[in-house]
Amino acid sequence: MKAHIFLLLSLWSFSVFAQELKTVVQRGHLGDVTKIISYKKGKYVFTAGQDYSVKLWDTHLKKEVKTYSGHDYAVLAMAISPNDSILATGGKDDKVICWNIFTGESLFTFEKHRKRITSLAFSLDGKLIASGGYDLSLIHISEPTRLGM
Repeated sequence: MKAHIFLLLSLWSFSVFAQELKTVVQRGHLGDVTKIISYKKGKYVFTAGQDYSVKLWDTHLKKEVKTYSGHDYAVLAMAISPNDSILATGGKDDKVICWNIFTGESLFTFEKHRKRITSLAFSLDGKLIASGGYDLSLIHISEPTRLGM
């Protein structure tokens, strides 16, 4: 029987003038969080998890906004396009999935790695994605028409 572990996500709120620290605990992923990245200058954060999902959190409202599901194993890497509209994710399933951040729709999936993906980055113009991982390869994904860039 599998035991499910609930992630406790702590969202920290700082006030420089009042010098106070507030912690808000959120339940989200059903396992370890593997990556966190900031979005829209900290108004949101993305979390990736061992539960095969990515979640978008509103740091001001202190709640989960959206879940992106499509990976078959843990998500280990994330990157956001320069125009803030595309989220790329990669992980132990050897796949890169590009998502429309606003709708949660999967735009395309790239499956050329032979082992887990641990790094992702967009080019400055958003037309290339570089992915790297345990297969010792660096792959450039060029999908400007699919990405709408």
